[in-house]
Amino acid sequence: MKIKVTLKGPLSKYFDGVKEKQIILPSDATVKEVLESINLPKEYVSIVAINGSKVPLDYRLKVTDEITIYPPVSGG
Repeated sequence: MKIKVTLKGPLSKYFDGVKEKQIILPSDATVKEVLESINLPKEYVSIVAINGSKVPLDYRLKVTDEITIYPPVSGG
């Protein structure tokens, strides 16, 4: 299945500076498998949202899902 993935902030370096990509995954893929397929270490991820709602890494994707991945936030 084809899934739209958006990387926020400095995570876009994992897409060579592009913030959004369509990736192809098996039909029963999980969020964790998305991170692995784009070589994004899970310790660099703060929140994963599917269609605007926070989900765990074991969430099984559906064809219509859009993923947004947020890095940890720091600062003051």
